[in-house]
Amino acid sequence: MRGLGSVVQLNGNCELKHLQPARIGIHGGRRDNTPQHSGYNLDISSNGDGMNGTDETRESIDAYTITKLFFSFCLATVIITGNVLTIAAILYTKKLRRSATNALVMNLAVADGLVGCLLIAFSVVSDVSKDEKVWRRSVCVARAPYYSIIVISACTLLAIAVDRYLAITRPFSYKRHVTVGRAQLISGLIWIWELLIVGTTTCYYGNNVPIEKIRSGHISELLPMAIFASTILPQVSIPLLGNFVLYWRIFRTIRNRKRIAITSDGTPTNAGCCINRMSAAVTRMMAVVLGYLILAWSPYFVLLPVSTLSQTNPKSLTYGMDVATFLVYTNSAVNPLIYSWLNRDFRQAYIDLLVCKKASLYTRGSNVFKLSRNF
Repeated sequence: MRGLGSVVQLNGNCELKHLQPARIGIHGGRRDNTPQHSGYNLDISSNGDGMNGTDETRESIDAYTITKLFFSFCLATVIITGNVLTIAAILYTKKLRRSATNALVMNLAVADGLVGCLLIAFSVVSDVSKDEKVWRRSVCVARAPYYSIIVISACTLLAIAVDRYLAITRPFSYKRHVTVGRAQLISGLIWIWELLIVGTTTCYYGNNVPIEKIRSGHISELLPMAIFASTILPQVSIPLLGNFVLYWRIFRTIRNRKRIAITSDGTPTNAGCCINRMSAAVTRMMAVVLGYLILAWSPYFVLLPVSTLSQTNPKSLTYGMDVATFLVYTNSAVNPLIYSWLNRDFRQAYIDLLVCKKASLYTRGSNVFKLSRNF
């Protein structure tokens, strides 16, 4: 070897060229020994069957990034399409617009649709660009509202669960206390609260966190652990636990009414038959809602503390967090199916939209007593 700029011939097959000293950074009195800043920058090219491990690693990383982008675009397309159809159906159909429940469903569709839009934007910015300034901008601009909207979606699910609980347990006072205006007010308060708390907190800390501490850009890396555990995590876990409690109480209420509706000789009355149908409908809906919440969020809550406390961040953990986060995103694609497409009125509205037919869904009556028909 004649010098740092020399070309070294290895086994006649592999050339080692452009050997240059790398920059060694000093942070707080200690040497920064991260792989990208230590040793020499090596540019290895292979002409045969020799040392081609670096090229294979680059190809595998590129393939993983392309695969991740592909599935992100596919999921975002499904999310945006489904939620736009739901919003259009509510705006297009007078009966659907007059329902307080559908006001919450529309708020959920808006939040989920924005999740799909920001999923595309952030995937492109974070996975394609490696520039530090662009990465910091993506943390501030994309991540902050992104996590806010995911939390808004979770809180709206809780509001829908409360609405259905009141409709089942207080059917006679439900229409008087639960109105479209109040549902819209609750939706607006959810947006204001979450954008102020989650959005500003993530934007502030994410824009000031040292760049070397950011490995994946996950929110747990952008915030101090105390802030994350006391501010962000409860706003996701509490709505999910609230859904479990409320739907379980709905199921118990309907089951108790089913027992009361049976006559002394054991013959069910007409009201009992209606309650039986309502019980079956709500049970199916509850099984779908809670089942998918468990499927979508359980891997995330299992891997989140492991990823946060890990010091090495192995590739298997990175891939696992990507899959767990992807499952959380799928919840925004499934929500229109659970809360809209399983409803007969929504299905009719979709048909009217697709065939450009005038909205035919305008009937009077309480939606509380139509659960068995609509679901």
